[in-house]
Amino acid sequence: MKSIVEFFAAKRMLFKELKKIQKEKFGIKKRIDIYEGVDTRNFYVLVIVLKRKSRVLVKDAKELEEIVQILSKEHTFKKKFLLIGVPLCSKAKAYLESVGWKIYDFV
Repeated sequence: MKSIVEFFAAKRMLFKELKKIQKEKFGIKKRIDIYEGVDTRNFYVLVIVLKRKSRVLVKDAKELEEIVQILSKEHTFKKKFLLIGVPLCSKAKAYLESVGWKIYDFV
């Protein structure tokens, strides 16, 4: 979590609160870490850290959007961030950006 906070601090994005979501509680079994937070303007922010070795395809991008729909029952997220360290298919990137994701390389 410290590395995520430092990453966003370097990008001049600060959070009042950032906590890890227990994905098992929502029935999510993917190899991801999910964080929800509140930024300095009191908007809810969703941060997903994707941990895998294979390329992210459109199918995976749509699954991420389904996860957001599951989590949106509690809060409406104003911003959605995806931190990845793997290759991203150009079609998947276009899809994610069209539905409001901001994608950053995170090692």
